[in-house]
Amino acid sequence: MHLANDNVTFLSILSIVLSGVTMALYMLKRDNLWSVIGLHGAWDFIQGNVYGIAVSGTDVGSSIFHFANKTSAPEWVFGGGFGTEGSLITSLVELLFIAYLWHSLKKEKSQAV
Repeated sequence: MHLANDNVTFLSILSIVLSGVTMALYMLKRDNLWSVIGLHGAWDFIQGNVYGIAVSGTDVGSSIFHFANKTSAPEWVFGGGFGTEGSLITSLVELLFIAYLWHSLKKEKSQAV
């Protein structure tokens, strides 16, 4: 769904794919789809409506705060016009969360046997 959004980059698509894997593993861990729906909704709401950061390339309307990049940092650091989903930092955090969830699910599976 995000491929047609504005300001799409390779890194933003990678991050969204990693987010999908993260959410799938989280759903398996919690055995509850509502937890994933809540995480996704909270991420979008807080990022856009509270912090005023672009959400998946979609410009934000009114928000409580409005963060803007005033540095000359490259887009891969802060996500550019796509928002924080387009940053390398987000991808790294998602990789760490995937590793944690994978290890946790594997441990639970071995204890269940």
